[in-house]
Amino acid sequence: MNPITKRRLSVIFAWICLACPATTEAAPPTPILFDTDIDTDCDDVGAVACLHALADAGEIEILATTVSSNYPYSAPCLDALNRFYGRPDLPLGVPKRPAAGIDRGSRYAKPIAERFPSRFATNEDAPPAVDVLRRALADARDDSVRLVTVGYLTNVADLLRSPADDISPLTGAELAEQKVSMFVVMGGRYPEHLNPGTFGNFKPDPESAVDVAENWPGPIHFSGDGEKVGTGKRRTDLSVSHPMRVAYDLFLGEKPTRSSWDQTALLIAARPDARFWKFTRDGGNQVFPNGTNRWVDEDPADHRLVQIVASEREALTDEIERLMVSQDRKQQLAGIRATEEVVYKTVGDVELKLHVFLPLASADVPGGPNATRAAAVFFFGGGWKSGSVTQFYPHCRHLADQGMVGMCADYRVASRHGVKAVSCVEDAKAAMRFVRRHAERWNIDPDRIAAGGGSAGGHLAAAVATVPGFEPVDADVRSRPDALILFNPALVLAPIPGRIDVTSQKATELAARVGADPITISPYHHLDADLPPTIIFHGMADTTVPYPTAEVFARRAEESATKCELVGYEDQSHGFFNFTRGQGRSYDETVDRMDSFLRSLHFLP
Repeated sequence: MNPITKRRLSVIFAWICLACPATTEAAPPTPILFDTDIDTDCDDVGAVACLHALADAGEIEILATTVSSNYPYSAPCLDALNRFYGRPDLPLGVPKRPAAGIDRGSRYAKPIAERFPSRFATNEDAPPAVDVLRRALADARDDSVRLVTVGYLTNVADLLRSPADDISPLTGAELAEQKVSMFVVMGGRYPEHLNPGTFGNFKPDPESAVDVAENWPGPIHFSGDGEKVGTGKRRTDLSVSHPMRVAYDLFLGEKPTRSSWDQTALLIAARPDARFWKFTRDGGNQVFPNGTNRWVDEDPADHRLVQIVASEREALTDEIERLMVSQDRKQQLAGIRATEEVVYKTVGDVELKLHVFLPLASADVPGGPNATRAAAVFFFGGGWKSGSVTQFYPHCRHLADQGMVGMCADYRVASRHGVKAVSCVEDAKAAMRFVRRHAERWNIDPDRIAAGGGSAGGHLAAAVATVPGFEPVDADVRSRPDALILFNPALVLAPIPGRIDVTSQKATELAARVGADPITISPYHHLDADLPPTIIFHGMADTTVPYPTAEVFARRAEESATKCELVGYEDQSHGFFNFTRGQGRSYDETVDRMDSFLRSLHFLP
């Protein structure tokens, strides 16, 4: 066993004060202003989906959204989308002068506006876009905002022409120069687009396009790429009533994909350092009075051309596709329902329930539909203080779809029931005994029942497997699980002599929350050769339950010749594995590893 220094392990007890855990300083989200026409092509809707996905992931902060089209249902459409994605109060504005025509229409804007709630009946109800942009910029930090426009340049031209007012003593051009750090324009084709009869974003309001190209007080990043980035095929992953799917279905019909000009421009603004882009600084974009354009050698303004690296086109397509459908994970989670709920324990007037997920009749169960199957019982996290029994609903549904029985166990917590952690351990053991005692009810093999959980829930699963007591001495069935699936679990609750020191204050705080000497329910301190096969998923940047706690547990388990697989995830923090976290990428990765682990034990076919 490799020696572990006291200095390294001293961080282990940082998680003890779960009520106010230590945190690492993360980069603040990038402020984004998003301007769109959202009338003709459906890629505007795809870009809005990506916009909110990036905001939910903490990459960006949406300051405002503005509409550059005068089509009367564009503003209600965008507002309905913002509301659907959980941001009903986002500032939104529209042009208040004739610019782009309204005769081009939209296959989806009015249907979206009519099917989904919005603050506006038509564009007339929305405030002026120039006021929305001025206010957002006035309130922002200097040199912090990234402005991306994927429509006509009407609103940006109006911003540049705006005088000082009650919103700001600065003119629009001064606000742009002082506040905007990057300006991305989706429009034109490169190296040239000289056919006035072919549509382009500069043509509906060419005067504004020329004005902005010549007078913007800083660099402009032009993008006309995205035609060969076909996205939308995964819209069938969404419900038929999802507004993004509605818009794409109305626009595409049976066609699988649409080009991704707008999503590409958005990602240039949100992730300018991504490997997808090639930047050209030589020359500049000449926009002609009819809205056509050509990249020329002379650059009187400060223009840059951003193009997609050919070898990265497929990767960019996949990333846009993922972002477009990731927001539905929240709706998916809300729509997951257990097959049944069963009371496993009653304490006074409190009924504690198991939320049971049974396989579908068509699930592949070795030996046929009447064969016994494995089960997994999950315990939610929340520091023994709070939490939701639905946290592991996606894991249970996933396992049930493959032939196992998944269960989420509710248990008492401090905020709802005034209990200490020792009572949580009692409940967890009761849940495991109940499942094994009633295994025949669900056709479960009583010798293939796993326990799992995250954070404090991971502690409970591990405690059921290691900690003695906290159940009747004459219990008729065992509570110890046959496998453990642990996500950033709290495994070390007490000092390790000669290795870990803990202040008396922290020890007192933890003892008060546990309700006993913490060592009595510390899984590490009760490890023995009877530990069932275990897999631990842990973020290596976790500051709530530091990664070294999992390392020291896994090493001791290895010394006992027990199968204990520790899977570390670099740069991932606490809770990284959750279904709705980070668009579900880590959820998908950890679930794949969980499946492999369970297959190795013959829990899954």
